[in-house]
Amino acid sequence: MIVDGPYGDIPIRVHTPDRPSGAGLIWAHGGAFFGGDLDMPESDWVARRLSEHGITVVTVGYRLAPIMDWATGEQAPHQDGERFHYPVASEEVGEVFTWAGRSGINVSGWVVGGASAGGNLAAGATLRLRDTGRALPRGVVLVYPVLHAELPPMSTRYGPPASSTAPNSPPPESTPP
Repeated sequence: MIVDGPYGDIPIRVHTPDRPSGAGLIWAHGGAFFGGDLDMPESDWVARRLSEHGITVVTVGYRLAPIMDWATGEQAPHQDGERFHYPVASEEVGEVFTWAGRSGINVSGWVVGGASAGGNLAAGATLRLRDTGRALPRGVVLVYPVLHAELPPMSTRYGPPASSTAPNSPPPESTPP
């Protein structure tokens, strides 16, 4: 399936249980932000196991980050399509959550979650939903997430920071509370 997103189509997969419990989970796969997809074992395993227990799971095929050649500091060539910078993937997880709430899928409340980089995206999407006054998930499941208590300073080692095109993003010089 496809969800319309602010940067184009977002591939998703809906895992519907045989005996739905009314619980729903939006799941963002791990993969260090630049790897993984809907078919990776972690994402597929989570969706199938939870679906066996009555939970409707929507897995998100968010856009991946660029792969850097650390020796040169240049973006490495890739063969799987265009790559995107922050905050694209996090915004896509939030868009899929919003879509799920309006989709008509028989779920009494959605939870957002993810593993590793996906945990970071789930946390970021939830904060962005809160900060923009949109509906919030019933809960957040963060499995070994990549998180910082405080935003580290931006590095300019590999070039200037990318500017965000997100309408509600803080200016680059600000840090979260």
